[in-house]
Amino acid sequence: SKTIASIKNTTEQVARIVRRISSRKKGMREQDTLRLIDSLVTSRVTYSLPYHELNKQETLQIDTILRKAYKTALKLPMSTPTEKLMALGVSNTFDELREAQRSAQLDRLTQTRTGRHLLEKLRLPLGTQRDKEQINNEDRNNIRVRPIPRHMDPNLHHERRQARVRALTRELSDNPNVVYTNAAKYRYQRKTIAVVTDEGGQEITSATINNPNIEAAEEAAIALAISHGNATGHNLTIVTDSKQACRNYTRGRIDSIANHILHTTRRHKNTKHSIVWVPGHEGMRGNVAADELARGYVNRADSALCTTGTFDPVTPTYSDILDHYRGQRKRYPAPHKRLTK
Repeated sequence: SKTIASIKNTTEQVARIVRRISSRKKGMREQDTLRLIDSLVTSRVTYSLPYHELNKQETLQIDTILRKAYKTALKLPMSTPTEKLMALGVSNTFDELREAQRSAQLDRLTQTRTGRHLLEKLRLPLGTQRDKEQINNEDRNNIRVRPIPRHMDPNLHHERRQARVRALTRELSDNPNVVYTNAAKYRYQRKTIAVVTDEGGQEITSATINNPNIEAAEEAAIALAISHGNATGHNLTIVTDSKQACRNYTRGRIDSIANHILHTTRRHKNTKHSIVWVPGHEGMRGNVAADELARGYVNRADSALCTTGTFDPVTPTYSDILDHYRGQRKRYPAPHKRLTK
């Protein structure tokens, strides 16, 4: 209760500051006041409270504090219904903040051997990291993963996703050394399909993976593309729509099947490969072609729709989890860019 009282007092002080500085002359825009609330209020909530055993009443108190802070930042009356405030897609509940904080910390621990040992000792879930293997140094030194941009939620950041697709299309189109990977899951079998295609959808290679996890299949598809480049002696740019697969290759820990594919391929000397993430289901020609090929394999073998869906799986990072929840309930558009406040 002392921690909650302290946060409440801090929030009231921050709210007075926001009201004062946002009303002077041209004031601050909503985007700036929201960042101020995130920095001074939300950060304090996520710093300590997720690690407390809170009852329902205390959780409601924290949610009330957060709502008041965001209403002040948006210059909304305190009587604004909670449903309409949440439909703006700019704030999160305490339960969502707590889940994002916990997931991000667990994901951070799985990145190191010591962290994984600690999680096993505490009997906490390792998730898909339990079946991962370390990529050997030779293969890892020849694989480069481009940085993944933040804030790419399909519901909140559609324009950013479209802009990235346009930029990558200009850069990669009509390049014979660019390949596209994708994967799909069989509906009634514990298997997945991994495919590699060129920009026009022409199949280069494919494989059925004896693993129902779509993340493992995406990693295997990238491994197949790397193996193809090693065998032909071409430096390839590998385009995938799986964020988690890109993150796993960056860390150097991938599924055992994908790692086996990398190990069993003869390689030419000095072959270097680059992995690029592209937003899925946004109309990039090669990505769409690879997706259709993977679904076609599943449908012919199963005569039913595959279960990959038309959404991007949420990666267990703090910002991605919060963006996902905000995007799921957003109903109102963002303010026009030309507005002064």
